[in-house]
Amino acid sequence: MRPEHITPAEAGRGDVDMNVTLTEQLGGESYLHGVLTSGESVSVRLQGQTRVKRGETVGLVLADAQERRLFDTETGQAFGSPTG
Repeated sequence: MRPEHITPAEAGRGDVDMNVTLTEQLGGESYLHGVLTSGESVSVRLQGQTRVKRGETVGLVLADAQERRLFDTETGQAFGSPTG
């Protein structure tokens, strides 16, 4: 799933929760990097600036099923792609 297909929410109010390990403020957009309760690493792209800080827990609302893609962890190739 691409970072722009994930929307932040209050902790406990999304599909999953993420512990924020890094916040990047890049002018017109921000990135939240963190770890889900399952241990997986995730990045989220936001428009504008964010007040979320490292160490906070945020909820994440995941994209609709048609926006979700599965990737091979060894090759990085998307399943169902012409070369995958």
